[in-house]
Amino acid sequence: FNTVLNGGVEETHSGFIYSETPSSNPTLTGSASKTYDSFDTVEAEDIGTGAGLLYVRDEESGDTFDGETIIFDVDSYTYFDKNQGSGIELTANTISHASVMDGTAVVYGYGLGATSASIFAGDIDRADVTASVAVVDGGKEYDGLLGATLTQGVTPVGDDGTDDVSVTGIVGGYAFKDVGTHVVTLSSGTLSGIEADNYNLLLPSNPTATISQLTTSTFTGAIDNNWSNPLNWSNGSVSGAIPDFENVANVDLGTLTVDFTDLNGANPTDLATISNGSLNIVSGSITVNTSTILSDYSQGAGSLLGTGLLTAQTGFDQSGGLIDIDGNVTITETENDNITLGSIDTGSNLQITHQGADTNDIVQSGDALVVTGTTTITGTANNNDVTLSNANDFGGAVTITNAGDVQVNDVNVLTVGSSGISGISADLDAGSTLSLNGAINVSGSVDIDATGVTTVAAVANISAGGVVIFGANKAGTLTTSADVSTTNTDVTFTNAVTLADDVTIQTNAGAGNVLFRSTVNGNQLLTLTAGTGTITLGAAVGGATPLSGLLINSASQVDVDDTLAADDEGIDIDAVIVNLDNTVTTTNNGTLTISNTGQLTTLNTLNLAGAFDQDSTGTVSLGGDVTTTADNISFDGAVTLTSDVTLNSTAGAGNIDFASTSTVDGNQLLTLTAGTGTITLGAAVGGATPLS
Repeated sequence: FNTVLNGGVEETHSGFIYSETPSSNPTLTGSASKTYDSFDTVEAEDIGTGAGLLYVRDEESGDTFDGETIIFDVDSYTYFDKNQGSGIELTANTISHASVMDGTAVVYGYGLGATSASIFAGDIDRADVTASVAVVDGGKEYDGLLGATLTQGVTPVGDDGTDDVSVTGIVGGYAFKDVGTHVVTLSSGTLSGIEADNYNLLLPSNPTATISQLTTSTFTGAIDNNWSNPLNWSNGSVSGAIPDFENVANVDLGTLTVDFTDLNGANPTDLATISNGSLNIVSGSITVNTSTILSDYSQGAGSLLGTGLLTAQTGFDQSGGLIDIDGNVTITETENDNITLGSIDTGSNLQITHQGADTNDIVQSGDALVVTGTTTITGTANNNDVTLSNANDFGGAVTITNAGDVQVNDVNVLTVGSSGISGISADLDAGSTLSLNGAINVSGSVDIDATGVTTVAAVANISAGGVVIFGANKAGTLTTSADVSTTNTDVTFTNAVTLADDVTIQTNAGAGNVLFRSTVNGNQLLTLTAGTGTITLGAAVGGATPLSGLLINSASQVDVDDTLAADDEGIDIDAVIVNLDNTVTTTNNGTLTISNTGQLTTLNTLNLAGAFDQDSTGTVSLGGDVTTTADNISFDGAVTLTSDVTLNSTAGAGNIDFASTSTVDGNQLLTLTAGTGTITLGAAVGGATPLS
């Protein structure tokens, strides 16, 4: 069959040859489906897989004809419409016989009635397309919101990728609003475009993105004055950027007053600055590491912490809570109100200036002021009282000027700086030592008390309109190089005094008393002026180290209750009444000169290296010996002996001279030794009461 006449045989088969050629007419049955791929054709080999099962049948006899089995071959199938849908017309193209069999024998000569066939049984399912999504810039600056800004798109299926399809509306939300790297959860999304209906939108895996710290959040007060309300904060474009945790670097309060209350575990812990406006801390804590610079600062509880500084420019009221910062604390009051200090712990300096009404004060409400650096307080017109009386610890110098009544307590070392203290009064109290390095100038009193030594520098003179007292309540000694001056009021030294330089104590012309209750030592000149007041030396003076000299310019009465010792500058007393109750000693030619207009009383020995001169007409009650080292002994006033007395100028040329106004009386033995000097009895001796 199908060979050339007399030609060679190409193939040999067993089979049937019909004398009348039959014909088969193919039809399609069943159905086919595929996933949208942007094409309208399906290769024949894919028809049983991707497109389902589709059979080609003879339209008259089905799959067989006269007992033969016919198998058709299809080149490809074509959908009438490439788009998704069901019941689409499907056409089999280029149909041919693949084989015709009668049992196992091939049947030859079959004809083919048609080479194509169609059926409305084609389905096209939507294709899945996964959106490509990215978080813009890998994250955002903190804004207090969960929303993420996304880029989004899709890639169409098919070889040419020309489908008109795009995606919008995919939404991303951070797992947390705060600074850090977080999962961004994707949701929603809509496809659009001419071919959009051919696709099912799938979202990719949730990406991660980073929220970085916001540079500045500004308080707008859009809702109220509460820090805790996110709607009061703006990053410049949206509301919600509440400064909490470590989310914001800089806070701008604008011109508003803001109340901060505890954020329940979300308090800001890494602020760089707070600026402008006014802040009121009600509860909770704020940590600021560079600066807090405000108009007004107030605090009833809670804490301001960090390494930054604090500046309040117009008002400060800390009735409670803690300020614990490393930087300077600078407070200025211009609003005619008190400055109230709570508990403050600064690693630097404390500076307070009151520029408001002089009737307002600087007071303390908290447990302690702990200041590592200097403390400088300036008042208005010497009328703002400064009361820092709690358990404070001033590490550096304290200076208070233009104040009213000043009270400063330090549980440890208290140092007054070179600018000193000026105001109405000063009350300084130290739990350890106290150093006064600047002058005190007050119209009222001065009270200086320390457990340890109080040291007063030469420049730290004290000028007071009221009384001055050292050591009223504590046992610390005093080492002083400075002068003290009052306006007719008392000066009292309760504890031991050491003179480190020449010192002048004066109460001026009035009735101000000078009282030393304890010892006085130091090889310096001590000058005392009490006007019409009294001077009392209640304990040994010069007992450990003789004074270089003692000069008393005026007093209604001088009482020397214990021993008195002076060196080369001697002792010069000018007073109404002088009582020398114990031994008086001078060295290195130191003299003793007494000018008494009232009575001079001696009860013990005057042992002098220089002359003794009672050079006024006041009376003398002589109850002790007088000895000089070859120097003169002279009296101008009437003398009454109250015990046996020896006047001895030793072996030198020291004279003993009773002036013409100096009578001598008293039933006592008077022994005179003048060495090579002369003895003069210039007035009656024993005229009123014979000597024994």
